[in-house]
Amino acid sequence: MRTDDEQVEDLKRWWKKYGGPLVGGLIIGLTLVFGSRAWLDYQETQRISASAEYEQLQNELAAGNVDAAVRRGGYLMDSYKRTPYAVLAALALAKMHVERDELPAARERLQWALDRAREPELVHVARLRLARVMAAEGQTRQAIALLEGVDAGAFSASYEELKGDLYADSGDVARARTAYRKALEGLEFGAGAELVQMKLDDLGTQG
Repeated sequence: MRTDDEQVEDLKRWWKKYGGPLVGGLIIGLTLVFGSRAWLDYQETQRISASAEYEQLQNELAAGNVDAAVRRGGYLMDSYKRTPYAVLAALALAKMHVERDELPAARERLQWALDRAREPELVHVARLRLARVMAAEGQTRQAIALLEGVDAGAFSASYEELKGDLYADSGDVARARTAYRKALEGLEFGAGAELVQMKLDDLGTQG
């Protein structure tokens, strides 16, 4: 039977060989656990703060306080760019610019939103609105190109309807008709489908 001294010596040898890596691994593990927790807490704090700022932005826009809205929207986009609220702020400011017929400013906000949005829904909303603004500026061909080759998913009908509008505006009736028909395939019966059908009917037998 081994003596206590021998067992202690065995333990010392084992610790010398494995103790350092074991402690290092433990420290790394604890750092990852608590570091992840701290990061999640930080993200939640950012989300709550950004949400409050966005609510204030909405109030300022509703009150017609343009200067304050632009300042707050810029602050949201600079300070909370990793949150969806920054993209929502850019979309809200772009809408305001469109209503004020400030199309270059609207395009800039929408491009910012499109470049930074992570949520698929926000990506599609930003792209569709940007295409409309580009078309309003006379860049119909570029607007159509922006919509081509996109996996639109649940937004397919919206993409096809807008492409139909753009093709119709550019005089390409055949492509407009095709786009409207594709849009109808993705729409259930209702006001949206009726509007697209009206656009299709308005094309008549042209093209």
